[in-house]
Amino acid sequence: KKTQSPGSSRKRSRAGAVSKTTSNLLLNAARLLCALKPSLRTVRFIAETLLGVDLDRPMEYYDSSLPVDPVMAASLTLFVTPILRSQETGKSSSGGVLARLVRIARRKSTPASDLHLFGFKECARFCLDDGWKTLCDISSSDAKELLLAWSAPDATERKSLALRPELREVAANSLARAFVGADTTLRGQWQKEYPKLMLPSLCDTCCYVRQATSFGIASSLSVMSSQQKVVESTLRNIPPVTDDHATFSTWYKSLSGDLTVRGKQAWEDIRMSLEFTSLVTMALLGGCANDESLQVSILFRFVEVAAIRPDLETSCLLSCDLFAQVAGFETAEGIIAECLVGLLDFWIEKFEDDELLNVPLLLSAPNVLRFLTQNHFSQYSHDAQLDLDHVRSHASTEFFARNWRFVLPPLFLNLSDPSKPDKRLKTLTSIFDGDYEENMRKFVSDSTMFASMISF
Repeated sequence: KKTQSPGSSRKRSRAGAVSKTTSNLLLNAARLLCALKPSLRTVRFIAETLLGVDLDRPMEYYDSSLPVDPVMAASLTLFVTPILRSQETGKSSSGGVLARLVRIARRKSTPASDLHLFGFKECARFCLDDGWKTLCDISSSDAKELLLAWSAPDATERKSLALRPELREVAANSLARAFVGADTTLRGQWQKEYPKLMLPSLCDTCCYVRQATSFGIASSLSVMSSQQKVVESTLRNIPPVTDDHATFSTWYKSLSGDLTVRGKQAWEDIRMSLEFTSLVTMALLGGCANDESLQVSILFRFVEVAAIRPDLETSCLLSCDLFAQVAGFETAEGIIAECLVGLLDFWIEKFEDDELLNVPLLLSAPNVLRFLTQNHFSQYSHDAQLDLDHVRSHASTEFFARNWRFVLPPLFLNLSDPSKPDKRLKTLTSIFDGDYEENMRKFVSDSTMFASMISF
């Protein structure tokens, strides 16, 4: 019976040790060469010699079956990135070299390896404007090749990303850092593709990925050429916050197509988490926007949510606190008071008849809502001494009575025929002393008082 000799086993072990030692020696020699002469030419020579590739070939060349060690490619990428960053000019292709090294490390590693989705942080670090060296002369081809690290995963990489939420979070974080921290030239190259890559992650099933995307999109508002377009497209892509369950079901089915019973239940289970992501995203967008009209419109979205979903009114208050702090206010009460006139205009235009007087506490009395929240009262409270519906009704009436100078004059100005009053005007005047005819006579016939109201 033949048995394996111990000597042959030790021989193979020595061979493996020699191979590993050789790799380390080669990498050390490469580091020494880069330290002696840190240039793009040195990096290209080392990469082509150690990896056996031609860095002038197109990107598709590195997807073929080349006998390349992915660990060697990743190790080279890590210590040559600063050199490539310092050598970037309009005539060189440092960004292209980095993109090729990252692609080699990814394509030649197995899906089980951490190197299969390697390079997000390295490409982001290359793009950052450190104040000493900028990428103001980066070529269009280099900018496109760098973006491929985030935008062009193959089928195997997409599957790996779907199974690894921690890597999806790294991808979202690194892309946002690269876009915000880069100079205007690189951002101009990525302006169209960046929203397309970030927005789908707002609907990710992992809350950490959604959070990273929300912060990334909000931080990029400061460097975007058109904030309104970014805000509008983001608000269209966030998970819906609605009281209609059918709307939510239609939304997640449009994302996932045909779902099993377990798949549908998974989306239903994270509905509250998705809605909270939407509220946080709105708060960050509103706080980072420098357009006052955008801030008012986003703030009114919270009022709408509080009106149709009383169970989320406390979450809306906390999100408005975040909105206020990012915008430079202490609490939600401060920014709501600052935007009060605009919010009233939106409310009167949006709601009619009985709904007009059902103002949520978030708008009518945010301080009362905060008191109730801190004392753990809710619409589910069984405390007989507290009738929340009565509290809301009373706060709403007091709110309109306190702010009549901002509410009634616009409605009177838009009144074309006094004999056919606006329903909203009748509803609002009913909360003051006297009936509609008496208020019409008091506000319209007295021109002095009417003029003072308009000029207030």
